[in-house]
Amino acid sequence: MCVSIFMYPYTIREAVHSDLGRIMQLEIKVTFEFFHPLMASIYKYDFPTAPQNLALHDVSNGLQKNVIAYEKVLIQKQCDKRVIAAFNDVTHECIGMLYVTQRQNCIFLELLCLEKSHRNQGIGKQLLEHAYKLFPTAEYCLATTHKHSSNNSAITAYKKLGFDAHECMPLEFDHIFSRIIVINHPNGNTYTRSTNGHVLFLVKKLHR
Repeated sequence: MCVSIFMYPYTIREAVHSDLGRIMQLEIKVTFEFFHPLMASIYKYDFPTAPQNLALHDVSNGLQKNVIAYEKVLIQKQCDKRVIAAFNDVTHECIGMLYVTQRQNCIFLELLCLEKSHRNQGIGKQLLEHAYKLFPTAEYCLATTHKHSSNNSAITAYKKLGFDAHECMPLEFDHIFSRIIVINHPNGNTYTRSTNGHVLFLVKKLHR
């Protein structure tokens, strides 16, 4: 798929292994623009006695794990996981990416990233539409996002894309969400994010 952003055309397609470096450049940029400050704010509130660099440590570990996950998808061609990306046809930069997994009758959005200068131009919608075509048997699209004042624009964007937001985990999707929402507490224990008010559960019914 090739479309135009004003004077800059871009192409949306499934990523291949040679794209990994460009994809990670985008993810690192978006992570430190948004996700690291968000995690630092949450950790400061929830875990005031934790080390101040805990958020940076966890975000860095997350990036490393994502590289490994993407390599498995792009090299092993796992049929239930896909990485879809948008590339600027002039600069060849990755300006958007979507990492998705099919779980039973659902598509789960593991990660959606958009270059700041290319947001609100329909690229996220087109990435999602590409994913829907790749998994034609899916009946629902699911995601989670942080319920935080700095994330209001992302929450609004999901709603515009047709997602319903739930503060409590929808029970019919427990088998999918329960694998996502368990995170580590700095004291070594684990807890579910659904109990601390930080997570919204996003559900979209796909009309085929």
